[in-house]
Amino acid sequence: LTGDTIFYNGASGYGTVHGNMHLQDTAKKVILQGNYGSYDEKTEFAMATDSAFATEYSQKDSLFIHGDTLTMLTDSIYREVRAFHNVRFYRTDLQGVCDSMVFISKDSILYMYVEPIIWNDNNQIIGEEMNIYLNDSTIEKVHVKNYAFSIQDRQKDDQYNQLKGRDMNAYFKEGELRYILVEGDAQSLYYIEEDDGTIIGLNKTQSAYLSMDLYKNELQKLKLWSSTTAETNPLSMLKPEDKKLKDFIWYENIRPLNKLDIFRRPIKNSTEKRPTPRRFERK
Repeated sequence: LTGDTIFYNGASGYGTVHGNMHLQDTAKKVILQGNYGSYDEKTEFAMATDSAFATEYSQKDSLFIHGDTLTMLTDSIYREVRAFHNVRFYRTDLQGVCDSMVFISKDSILYMYVEPIIWNDNNQIIGEEMNIYLNDSTIEKVHVKNYAFSIQDRQKDDQYNQLKGRDMNAYFKEGELRYILVEGDAQSLYYIEEDDGTIIGLNKTQSAYLSMDLYKNELQKLKLWSSTTAETNPLSMLKPEDKKLKDFIWYENIRPLNKLDIFRRPIKNSTEKRPTPRRFERK
């Protein structure tokens, strides 16, 4: 533990740091930093605030987390990092924002609460509550609860593939989104292409359940079941409102771009005001 000024009580094992706090656990491979903080040597509980951030470097790719206040609790085996308010994090294969977050090394899960948004490559997922499962140095699975909206930027002609529903599980392989399962009020908009890349049209579906197999961000297989409807319309017949599902927002402006960008405080413009998620009724 280092800092500009440290007040430490040897009897209680409690100390406070003023200015450039730097607490490193080399065994757990995590660093906690901020301009003010405290540390309890007996309980191994630490807190940092004022430009606080944590670096988790146990895996090949480091995870950088920022929030108004960060806490860290460690024991002989595991560690738990909590971030509160204006949370932003960055890893090369995964970026995200939310109000509060918990990372537990025991199960390698990031728990995100209150308007969570994550990005992976050209994919964006928003929800009411989100759990991210990490495996070694890569993302393995994302579980979005109660309200889920996945968007893929096709990076051509303002085209977005979209998927929406009550609960969503998204599975990744080697950092690439490969399979999605939506349970409850599943809705999708997906551009259908010929082998040569020519667009056939925009496919719109509604069903109780939906699954997608993807490879290199291209749809390989689409499965709908229970109360399904589907239609494909050529681009020439589409109106602007036909190209977006309700509550569509692409949050590129607030996405963390690198490890330093986690400190940025982006302001949402009027078109980025997020509607209050509405829980889907379970039938």
